[in-house]
Amino acid sequence: MILADPINLLCNLIEARVGSFEASALPDQWGGSIDFLSNIGAVTRGGLLSVLTCRACDGDHPVHLEFDPRTRRHWHFCPEAGRVLVEDDVLATIRVNPDWVLDWLVTALPITPPVRRRVLIPALAWHLGDAHIGGTELTIVFAIGVYSQRNLDALAIAVSTVPPAKFGLVLTTSSAPPRRLRLPHGYQFVDLRDIARPEKDCLAIEKLKLVGWTKGLRKGLNKPAQLNAGRPSDATFVHEIFRERRARKLPLVKKRTEAKEIRAEIALRHPEHDPPAVKTIEGHLRKRALNS
Repeated sequence: MILADPINLLCNLIEARVGSFEASALPDQWGGSIDFLSNIGAVTRGGLLSVLTCRACDGDHPVHLEFDPRTRRHWHFCPEAGRVLVEDDVLATIRVNPDWVLDWLVTALPITPPVRRRVLIPALAWHLGDAHIGGTELTIVFAIGVYSQRNLDALAIAVSTVPPAKFGLVLTTSSAPPRRLRLPHGYQFVDLRDIARPEKDCLAIEKLKLVGWTKGLRKGLNKPAQLNAGRPSDATFVHEIFRERRARKLPLVKKRTEAKEIRAEIALRHPEHDPPAVKTIEGHLRKRALNS
């Protein structure tokens, strides 16, 4: 049985940087990952293929498809097999939705409102904004295709125009370049595969892993730092989820209602801990309002 690995597949599709992929060729290697990514909107259907490799003989020769308007079927000519009909599901393609990826990162981190993401390098790098993670304000850049020296040079020039709040991270779907590479303002690379995970009906950023990588990189390590085994404070949970809810543009009606919703999210995300009482959460929200 092939295990689903939607994070790795999504990163590979982004890094391939072509218009679309043969949908029929992917399930053999990636199991249910395609359906998962399709269901959440990360990949969408592309146009039908116009060229493919002949499957009617052993020659593996490329063929150009013709469309018969009378039968509404595609076909091609093979020197060995003659006229060959091709089913539409063989011609189906999928493509990565780049706007979905950017929107997901802005929400999943989350980026602190107001969000003003901007293109740094067309189709290569984007400045997403700042995110408060584990008590540190991080400036986040998302970059793809950073395996070539040309793109790395362009990225270095681009991030030189984006001084980080406290620490700069370049999230990438490429295999992270060697740590000896120095980017302006001390920006460091983090591979998206190291901090993302699939959930029931979405992709999520694992905050503890991101905190570990941030602390490790700030210490000059090429790995995430070991985090203290102790439980994070209730206030940390409350403030982080509060920021995420605002990033998702959820309405703030009453403190009691907000506290109940935050308590439910803490219980869902951290089943190993007893969630704080609603009154405790309300207290943290009051202190937050006074300090903001």
